[in-house]
Amino acid sequence: MCTKESPILVINSGSSSLKFSVLDPKSEAVLSSALAERIGTEEGLLKLTDLEQVRHEEKLGRADHPDEGNARAS
Repeated sequence: MCTKESPILVINSGSSSLKFSVLDPKSEAVLSSALAERIGTEEGLLKLTDLEQVRHEEKLGRADHPDEGNARAS
């Protein structure tokens, strides 16, 4: 039997955003977190705080996917 508790992953998704946090199961302290906002727009942005608490930020830009109505089956 494993005695070490696994971190807790919390996810919150909306129509144009996605957030997550990784929590310590004992203290409930945030170990890592991220926010992707304005997904699907030219202003899309990803903000991440890693396990070393270093903050990262990256522009996502607009995804280049074919229109669903124009997609071809293989």
